[in-house]
Amino acid sequence: LIYVLLFLEIAKDIREEKQELWRHLTVFGGCSLLLMLLRVNGIYLAVPSAAGVLLFGKKFWKKGRKLLLKAVFLLFLPVGIFLAYQDWLLPKLGVVPGSIAMAFSIPFQQTARYARDYPEEVTEEEKAIINEVLDYDYLATLYNPNLSDPLTYMYRDPEKEELAAYFQLWFRQFLRHPGVYVEATMNNVYGMFYPGVDNTIIFFDLLEEYGYNNFEQPRALAAYRQKMAG
Repeated sequence: LIYVLLFLEIAKDIREEKQELWRHLTVFGGCSLLLMLLRVNGIYLAVPSAAGVLLFGKKFWKKGRKLLLKAVFLLFLPVGIFLAYQDWLLPKLGVVPGSIAMAFSIPFQQTARYARDYPEEVTEEEKAIINEVLDYDYLATLYNPNLSDPLTYMYRDPEKEELAAYFQLWFRQFLRHPGVYVEATMNNVYGMFYPGVDNTIIFFDLLEEYGYNNFEQPRALAAYRQKMAG
């Protein structure tokens, strides 16, 4: 929510040519860095957001090259820091990288919802392509509209060619039923924006055959969590 509000504030600063623009861009850059450090796939929001700011203010940046360079520096420095941290510092320290599956959580949710809603339209060839990446037989069963973890745990670490084939199929299925993809995305993220949603943290202990146990926060503390959340 803070990230979205900052984005809107920056757009307002650009339109009205306010001096607060640079302060807001600095804070926005800091939030972008935190977003990427806390969520690996946060880079897929941070980069388009930075590009969106530059596109929105293209008339303003034409007033001086220094303005544009300053904006690019503040917007993309966090991305550079994150990439250096992720691709250089962590390997240097011997930290084992996390699974890339986390970055594919949204596409996996969309594929699973498609398999649940339109199973009769998925051909044997398409099932085989998906099966190289995820266990197709469990997609509909483990699909949770609000949580992608059960699917990302199924990731089979495919070869580049197999992953490319999957994303080609993912795009073809999108063209057939784009509404399913929108629904899958909104169900997966609306709790981050919609007031009053109780986002209980759930931990998974994977069991045999992709089964899992849910360990939720104690319900006796629910009232206190709500008060702390405002």
